[in-house]
Amino acid sequence: MATIESPDRILQVVASLEGGAAEHVIFLSYALRTEGLEVEITAPTDNASKHNKIERYGIPFHPLPLPSSYPLAALFRLRTLIRSGGFTHIHVHGHRAACIVRLAMLLLKNAPPLVYTVHGYHPAHYPRAIARFIANGIEKLLSPFTNAFICVSNSTRAELLQAVSWIEQRCFIVENGVSIGIPSQFIIDDFRNCFRSEWEIPDDAFIIGTVARLHWQKSIHRLLEAFASLSEEFDQDILVIVGDGPEEERLENLAEELGIDDRCLFFEYMSDVHSMYMAMDLFVLPSLWEGLPLTVLEAWCAGTPVVVTDVSGSRDLVEDGLDGFVAENSVQGIADAIRRARRSANLFPEMIDHAHRKYLKQYTPRTMLERTRAVYDFCLR
Repeated sequence: MATIESPDRILQVVASLEGGAAEHVIFLSYALRTEGLEVEITAPTDNASKHNKIERYGIPFHPLPLPSSYPLAALFRLRTLIRSGGFTHIHVHGHRAACIVRLAMLLLKNAPPLVYTVHGYHPAHYPRAIARFIANGIEKLLSPFTNAFICVSNSTRAELLQAVSWIEQRCFIVENGVSIGIPSQFIIDDFRNCFRSEWEIPDDAFIIGTVARLHWQKSIHRLLEAFASLSEEFDQDILVIVGDGPEEERLENLAEELGIDDRCLFFEYMSDVHSMYMAMDLFVLPSLWEGLPLTVLEAWCAGTPVVVTDVSGSRDLVEDGLDGFVAENSVQGIADAIRRARRSANLFPEMIDHAHRKYLKQYTPRTMLERTRAVYDFCLR
């Protein structure tokens, strides 16, 4: 993509720096700036490491009151920022940010075009019918004030259109991209050996792991239960859980209750988390739903085979038996898929090769940037 002579000025908005959407916003903003666009971010400062990353990248940042705690303060802060910022586009990420930004823009004259990226349509998966009804109703009311919708997978688009069918002509698919590179086998083996040495893990032990925000959506408790159910069959396996979040203490207590705490290693999310994938023999994502899981792409790039549950977002990415294993969406299903993967280790190199080719064809930063720019251009027609 050629450098833009007259850069657009984009304000990226996310309601929290916790979670994968914030990581995507930071990466997207940095990548767009390398293409010549002026990009700024507004978000709460509720995650110090990601806030520091924004500062290191030199991306202008505007602190935002936490919308879930201070909705009116966030609304008027956004109104002031958008009115005075001279932005050509407002790009919001996630339903909380989309709701508060659209309300703020209703208070403005001549508001810039609004692009809304749906990182998984969460209301479709709310357990309570009344919550789904209210969330879908809000989306129906506010959808006329959105110039374009970006969905990160076919499943997400289908779930959004089921709730708001009339936006089809301005609803686009832009899959997430990651840019961590594909390390050589020497680097993978070297880190794997160092990790095992540091944590006194035998060379022949099989390491199952996950990287996720410890939130109920990710359903990490099911991975613990599945791992426990396989304990007698694979009694030397180790489980590595990388992440933090509201369920951290509950999950640590569950590991102790299940009698597997001596074979579970919990790590907080870290800036060099990508290296942790290389320590794993198998990556498992037991989510209840996803938009498009970046962690699967990251595991692929690290040369680690994956197991995912048969849910929206994950099933869009992984083809069972080709580039990973798709588990029935239950504890038993996850256990069965892990067992199937353990017994199919001879297929791992072929699966990773297929995954690498898929990544290079569809999930690179270049593809994501080109499609995002196309949506920005659509809004100016």
